[in-house]
Amino acid sequence: MPSGYVSPDDFILETKTLGDMQITPSGDFFLPGNHWFKGRLNQTSHPPRRMLSAVQKRLQNVPPDNFIVSIARFPYPQSCHQPPHHYVFENVMVQSNHQKDSPSWKMLENPYFILIVDGYVYLRSSTNLDIEANAQLLLQRITVTSVEKALEEIAGGVYNIFIVDKKKKKMIIVGDQWGSMPLYYLKTEEEFHFSGNQFVFRKISPLFDAAVVEFLRYGFLPFSASLFMNVDRLLPGQRIEVDLDNNHIRMTSPQVLEFKPLNHRIKDPKRALEQLHQALENFFRRLKDEDLMLELDGSLDSRLLYVWSKKSSPRIIFLDFPHLSMDKKIVQKISKMDGVDYHSFTFHQEFIRNYLQHLTSSFRLMHSLEFVKDIHLHQVVCGLMPSAFIAPFMQHSVMGGLLQSNTQQPVAGPSSVRVHEIETNSPIRGILHYQSMLFNLPQALGIREMEGILLPDIEVWILNACRGILEVNRVAGHVHEDFIETLNNYTQGRNLWSASLVALANCTSCFSPFADYDLIRNIFDIDKLLRSDFRLYRDYWKTYFPEYASLPNTTFRETQSDFGFKLAHVPYKARSLMEKFQKKKSPENPNATLLSFLVGENNDLEGFLTEYASEIESSIPAFIFQNVLQKTHDPQIDPRLFLRMVSLLAYLS
Repeated sequence: MPSGYVSPDDFILETKTLGDMQITPSGDFFLPGNHWFKGRLNQTSHPPRRMLSAVQKRLQNVPPDNFIVSIARFPYPQSCHQPPHHYVFENVMVQSNHQKDSPSWKMLENPYFILIVDGYVYLRSSTNLDIEANAQLLLQRITVTSVEKALEEIAGGVYNIFIVDKKKKKMIIVGDQWGSMPLYYLKTEEEFHFSGNQFVFRKISPLFDAAVVEFLRYGFLPFSASLFMNVDRLLPGQRIEVDLDNNHIRMTSPQVLEFKPLNHRIKDPKRALEQLHQALENFFRRLKDEDLMLELDGSLDSRLLYVWSKKSSPRIIFLDFPHLSMDKKIVQKISKMDGVDYHSFTFHQEFIRNYLQHLTSSFRLMHSLEFVKDIHLHQVVCGLMPSAFIAPFMQHSVMGGLLQSNTQQPVAGPSSVRVHEIETNSPIRGILHYQSMLFNLPQALGIREMEGILLPDIEVWILNACRGILEVNRVAGHVHEDFIETLNNYTQGRNLWSASLVALANCTSCFSPFADYDLIRNIFDIDKLLRSDFRLYRDYWKTYFPEYASLPNTTFRETQSDFGFKLAHVPYKARSLMEKFQKKKSPENPNATLLSFLVGENNDLEGFLTEYASEIESSIPAFIFQNVLQKTHDPQIDPRLFLRMVSLLAYLS
């Protein structure tokens, strides 16, 4: 373990040293897993006689629909300039495997600036969401006004932006407010590399043991910057500035979306709904695509996107899974009520095995096969190739209030909280409470599954990472519910809920109203009492779309801990009946079914994992892999552990 880690008992929130997180008087910092550095790239007296560094040679094979931006100590040779996939400006080199007309990758240039947009962004003065037009407008604003003023005009989006000032010889890199569009970076002795995909670094950086364990425990990476040592990720609202003359690098602190004080929040339901409605209207007024597609299911957010975009006559798709019978009934009812057609796509497990080889290039935010709906959606949308897709994104937190604030296990004994009586605006609690909440996220596997894998030193690392996140977000809120919401956005939001939109952006223009800054600000200014328990959704339907208010919804079922959440908010006797019903019903576990299909007819899970592991170049730590193999013979083990191991092997293959 790196030096500087502390035990859980040594932590004090008010200190300026937090595990491996150190805060300097100037406000500079680094987190565990984000090995922050400051200063200059190493200088030598004479430029090295080389065409490309050894690192560059190992980075030349860029995965499909990905890129690498490199900054070196000395100018790259012009022989490297091979448009459109290679571009060189002095000591900056861009290698792209995107097509020229890629919806998520735009590179523009004029005599003064170079602009690269990874994702989509739109300005306040723009009347549409067209990615190319907004990139051109942003470059114009940068040229006519200044970089700072142009960035202040951004109205929303999911993006990373690179700006090269040719005259001042400076580069500025900035990400979106949520930090959802991933940007990974690695500093070597001679160069500084950025990429949208962490797996471009897998040949030059070893696996980070703690990150591997973290992925197996949660099915995604809520705390680690990446899966590899020294490969870090841009944090929400963070900015990197590089002086290209002397290679001095400066990194700012991340931005946290702060809540207003309680007495300044909107408590009038009518005013809150009016502001929400106006923000939605402003966003959808920009949406002018003729070939629009959306996925409709039984959730509240899906229905919201449908009612606002139906005037554009979008193509509606429904992903048909065996356990989504209620969703199917709701979609059929909406289809009959509005007289619209939808196309149903049945999930077939056969395609999953073939899809494993595309995980690395398709999902930049790595997550497990258990989130198979995201994979199926990616397959369907990229196969149909609409010109635009309207997607849910961070919708649980933005509109849903406190849905994601539950813990992994149901509350035992008589409940102190009832449905529609969720406590709000309660005081901030002890630091160990929030540390425990992050460590036991709803997706976390239990002790039985992680025995022998979650070693004490790795557990300490994860606890330190949790506390580092607490320190970064400590200024965000004024009450307990603010803090919970911010922490969930920082972990699950930008690392899991964003995965589908980020993946779809490679094959089509992908937009979401939940990434609109005005909409986010308006909703977050509303008092928690009006937002909790989906009250904002329900009141909105009743006020503006009463015909949809009486329809049922399946939003509560969307999380792994849904059943526990329901149980925690009903009286004790009713909860006991629900538990008996759940045991009696004993539905088929979809994760176990998917795993059995992947393994095949011989049902030799151990042999399947061993054979699969032998085909990858990266070496998973032996103590992790052997412990997983030993658990293949235990029928009580949660099948998600093995799905996550298969996913990990697929990402590394």
